[in-house]
Amino acid sequence: MASPTSAVTRKLKILMAHGYTSNSFIFQKRSGAIRRACKDVADFTFVNGPHIVQPITSAGDLDSPDTEGKPIDENTPIEEQPRAWWKANSFDATYELWPETVQYLNKVFEKEGPFDAVWGFSQGACLTGLLASAFEKPERVPGLKLPNGQGPLRFAIAVSGFRSRDPSHQTLFQEPIQTPVLHVLGRADQIVDLDRSQTLIDVCANSRVELHDGGHSLPSQAAWRNFFRDFIATFASEPYVANKDWLKVIGPSERPKGENTPSASGANTPTHAQTYANGSSRDDTNLGGDPNERAPASVAADATTSPSSSSTTTTAQAVGGGGGGGGGEQGEQDIDPSNPNRRVPKKKANAPFLVHQRWKEEQEAQRRAQALAQGQDFEAEEEKRRERKREEEERKGRERKPSAFVKAAAGLFRYAIMGLAIALLAGQFFAGDALWGYRGKWTKLRTYMPYKERIYSLPELALYNGRDPEKPILLSIMGDVYDVTAGSRIYGPGGGYEFFSGRDASRSYVTGCFETHLTHDIRGLTALEISDIMNWKRFFDTHEKYFKVGRVVLPTLTEDDPIPEDCEQWAKQKLDRVEY
Repeated sequence: MASPTSAVTRKLKILMAHGYTSNSFIFQKRSGAIRRACKDVADFTFVNGPHIVQPITSAGDLDSPDTEGKPIDENTPIEEQPRAWWKANSFDATYELWPETVQYLNKVFEKEGPFDAVWGFSQGACLTGLLASAFEKPERVPGLKLPNGQGPLRFAIAVSGFRSRDPSHQTLFQEPIQTPVLHVLGRADQIVDLDRSQTLIDVCANSRVELHDGGHSLPSQAAWRNFFRDFIATFASEPYVANKDWLKVIGPSERPKGENTPSASGANTPTHAQTYANGSSRDDTNLGGDPNERAPASVAADATTSPSSSSTTTTAQAVGGGGGGGGGEQGEQDIDPSNPNRRVPKKKANAPFLVHQRWKEEQEAQRRAQALAQGQDFEAEEEKRRERKREEEERKGRERKPSAFVKAAAGLFRYAIMGLAIALLAGQFFAGDALWGYRGKWTKLRTYMPYKERIYSLPELALYNGRDPEKPILLSIMGDVYDVTAGSRIYGPGGGYEFFSGRDASRSYVTGCFETHLTHDIRGLTALEISDIMNWKRFFDTHEKYFKVGRVVLPTLTEDDPIPEDCEQWAKQKLDRVEY
């Protein structure tokens, strides 16, 4: 490893960010061997994500606590709580609870900061990318408060990382992140695949990529532990002066295996010596990305080879002729199409990676040839293409974002549901009944069930007067027909209001003339009297046991039809009203 640029060094303070549904205790345990190897160069600060989430039970979730069958809440022991930095909304790609996360991080920074670096895994690695940019320009994150003496990070490590999709975070990526970032990726990672990790690499101007043969995990074999230690040490000079020594640290695949290192460790990762042979620059490690997008100018200027202009055939001949660096120990090698100086073990697990890299190389060659044929500046055209791609991603993010009205409506609906739940719980607690004793028709399922309205004639309606036990008891008021079978003691044979059944007797509801006014004829009644009839109709509409079932066809009344004469009782009531 290259020595730091200064003889004076100090231990660095690194913030450790765990993955989704994990927590600081699990992350600390998983990284135990790495921490012991790096104890002379770094102090690690592990913090919990601020939000409790439910554990994921899918295969491959290796870092979730063992909480199967247990309810997860604030009472769960903290070391068993699945935690997260935010909750992703699949509808609009926003990260819910992000403002709360910012406030939580402010408290962490105030209590534990300042920090020299951030090391994150999975969702924590996504957070690492956000913080690396935010520490360069804090104004990019509203509400973020950095501790006194905190400047840009010296470096960041993103294990199985990816770029944030939240539209509000895109301002963090409008300019490339200048902080040196080590990207550690698993070839067999099925949770965060290489293409998804590439989205974060693309926005980092100073990247180094190291691959391991595992999946969604933090590699901790001896070669990786020693690599992490030596990598961190290159940033430990005090005062710190930015340098490129971190690019020269021997990669984990070129290091000898420790006695406790499994055969499937990082030893199969493309070697650092192969990557930087002949003075090649570090940008060639970026999984086939455009070197000009991410390589620092000072490094790119030192490059003596041009990966993008070399064909696969030429590369194969070059590696076959001058293989050096342990090729015989690693078996048959293939060539990373994005970097002719970089060899990859030729095995089944690497096939998708190599095919994808060759496809990207062919696409770049075609664009380069087309630009040359049209007399265009290829690099300028590539920059325009990347800018269009960024704008398209931002546009799609804005389109997926719901309108303010939808958000407000959703918020009101959420509060309404919460209010209803509180009312039900309060009723159950104080009154012993969630409905507070109410048993109206709105608590009946039938009220909300659609029904087909039936049309009756007057002779047909007369058949439903309660005389036939096989038929329901029906009555009509103002043309609407109601099923009052539940009140058979009142409206059935022998009941006090049996004369209402099987007919529309709207007039009698207000006059009380139950012999002469059992008719739908309401001519001659005042507006106040008709309003009294409508009150009776509302009584049937809202009754908990009576239901509307249809309408009755009433005969048309003409001027030749006499208005029913008032009974003695009704005439007296009208006279009393006038005198009053």
